[in-house]
Amino acid sequence: MRTIEVKRFEVTDVLAVYEALSHKARSHYAYLLIVGFPAQLTEDQQADFENLLGVAGKNGVGVITAPDSGDWRTWEFQLYPTRSDADHQAINQLLLDQVPPGVRDDFRAAIRRIVVQI
Repeated sequence: MRTIEVKRFEVTDVLAVYEALSHKARSHYAYLLIVGFPAQLTEDQQADFENLLGVAGKNGVGVITAPDSGDWRTWEFQLYPTRSDADHQAINQLLLDQVPPGVRDDFRAAIRRIVVQI
């Protein structure tokens, strides 16, 4: 399971990495997605971003930058996350807490159709 912490560039700092890191207790991979990422960073912004990448890398959090969040072609993976050994019960509980029942039912039905075809 993968989770994504989404932040706008203007309000992103190293705390966003720790918010994404908190997801690793209930997911296998955690990402920080930074939307509205500028095409050109100032020197100060570049230094802050490199610091953010350092903290993310040390903690196994993936980082994706998205200048245009609506256009997947602009998304760039800056770091890939490392896999965590999250407890499967915690992952199941996250799905129960976050995914509406109707969506879960549709997902179960789709999985049953796939299994039957195999």
